[in-house]
Amino acid sequence: MLKQKIKNLIKEISYAQPTKINTVPERAYDRALKTSCDYAEKNMIDSLMFFQPIGIWDYTIELLKSENTKSINCYEFGVFKGRTINYFSKHLPNFKFYGFDSFIGLQTDWKGWSLTKGTFNLDGIKPKVNTNVVLIDGWFDESIPLFIKQNKIDQIQFVHIDSDTYESAELIFELLGDKMKDGTIILFDEYFGYRGWEIGEYKAFQEFVSKKNIKYDYLAFSTQQVLVKIIS
Repeated sequence: MLKQKIKNLIKEISYAQPTKINTVPERAYDRALKTSCDYAEKNMIDSLMFFQPIGIWDYTIELLKSENTKSINCYEFGVFKGRTINYFSKHLPNFKFYGFDSFIGLQTDWKGWSLTKGTFNLDGIKPKVNTNVVLIDGWFDESIPLFIKQNKIDQIQFVHIDSDTYESAELIFELLGDKMKDGTIILFDEYFGYRGWEIGEYKAFQEFVSKKNIKYDYLAFSTQQVLVKIIS
């Protein structure tokens, strides 16, 4: 077991070794990694660091277990094939998960990055999910208001934002921001680590906390993922 962990760590570190950069996109991506690292060193110096996303997932799961003795409702925005929501719901069987997605791909181009409108299109077909998961299809500007109307939400304890684009993330905070209060845990899937990160989920969150005068702590980060806890 220990030998395998060491092998995995060596493999992870090898990914970070410098390679020859020959093109403008490669150079732009390299610079995006540098600015992301600079941001993490300045703002997340005491945060936990994980080499792979599954590490931050497991940490989040244990955190949710320790802070919530009773069942809570959890929310994911951006489900795609259900990998993350199934992982979380499997390890948190007493929690209920609501997954929001259009299942027809990105509504807009992912500005600054390499994915265009319609990427992740599943032709409206929902993935198979665990029994404690409810999937809600449609664009966020329609599905979220309807959900709020039909369900009482006092406070969101945990939300996974995997909406990719600024427009979608901004809409989540606009419609559900008043439910994110002291103690709310937010896991971003694409907070930084790619070209254009400054105008993506990061920007939407920074606008939200600035507008609402909210304080928060960075708990952990991984390749692109960042875990945040609202403290006031």
